[in-house]
This record gives sequence, C-alpha cells and structure tokens, in this order.
Amino acid sequence: MAQVSHSPIFEFLTQKENLPAVLEVTRYAEEIREYVAGRFWNRLEEAIKNNPNGKFSFSWDRKLSDESEGDFSLIARPPGLAEKGQGLRYCIAAGPDYFGLGLNWNWNEKANGIEKLCQLEPLKALQAELKKQRRGDIESEPNRWWLWWEYWSRNPYTEPADVRRIAGDPWSWFGRDRDDSFFNDSARNFWDFVLPIHPLVLEANKALSRSRP
Repeated sequence: MAQVSHSPIFEFLTQKENLPAVLEVTRYAEEIREYVAGRFWNRLEEAIKNNPNGKFSFSWDRKLSDESEGDFSLIARPPGLAEKGQGLRYCIAAGPDYFGLGLNWNWNEKANGIEKLCQLEPLKALQAELKKQRRGDIESEPNRWWLWWEYWSRNPYTEPADVRRIAGDPWSWFGRDRDDSFFNDSARNFWDFVLPIHPLVLEANKALSRSRP
C-alpha cells in the first residue's frame, strides 16, 4: 500500500471529492471487465466473418478469463468437429506474454498420447505443409495444448512503448482505442493461415476422430 499511495493517480482518486464516485465505479468492476473483453473479441470475430477472403463456416466459441493471468481466446471449430470431439480447431489467444494464432487440440484428455497422434499420416502431412509455408515467430513443435502456434506479438499488454505500461492488465489492452484496421489486419492474418491448410485440417480431424478410444 505504501507504494500505491505514492501514485498521483491513487492520490487523485482518493481525494475527498472524487472518492464517492470511485467507490461507486468499483462496484461495477467485474461487469466493466466483462464488457471490455467481450467488445474486443466481438469486433475481432465480426472482422473475421466479414473478411472477403473468408469462405468456410465455423462454430465460434470464446473463453474470457476473469483473471489478469488467464487465457483469453476466440475459437473457430471446423465443420464436423463436435464440441467434445477429438480434433484440431483454429484458436486466436491472448495472455500476458502472447497474442497470436494456432491449431489447438480440441480434446486434451489424451495429452500423454500427443506424440502418437502426431504420427498419423494426415497429421504428418499437415505439419509438413505448415513447416513449408509458415515463417515468422512460430512454435512448430506440438505440445499438449497446440499442434502449431504463431506469435502475432509478445507481451501484448505492455505494447506499444508510448502507452502507459500496466503489466498483467489485459483489460487496459482490450479497451485501448483502436480503429478498424487492427481488427481487419488480424482477420486477414487469420484467413492467410486458414485458407491454405483447411483441407488438410479436415483430413487430420477425420483421422483424429477415428483414433479416439
């Protein structure tokens, strides 16, 4: 508390004339965080759906954490992949040290069998195509969460440098004033990833579904 009390913002907010309004706002903190996060992912989903290059239908889901260290994600489940089916789904995700896109395992109960699943021929073909096509800041080695991951930015909540840095505060980042170009660029990046590999993802999901015990 001693460090906080030296903050000019803290001192301003706790001034006698400001404190009643501040306390009233804090009553709605959870709702405000939910609104800010939901608005960000809504705009991103709509930009992806409205992109002229988009031509596949997905089932869309969101995961919005109520903790600053939690994962936030927008999930696009390919046709034929049930909510609890074993397969791969496209996922845009954000956390304190990452914002990007990848192919996420839809079902993690067989986490210890990931290496075996990756030896299925359609999975090997998909990985080979990804390694041939994709460049940049990537993690190409599968793990229990991802078959493939690409960073769009690292430490997103503290970028850019000219914005006041609030470490571990996703809602300040989600709530940043952005024009449509940010979301349109993200949508273009999504479809640039999806379009070349989608037929291979569908084949991989068929193989993964058949391999489920």
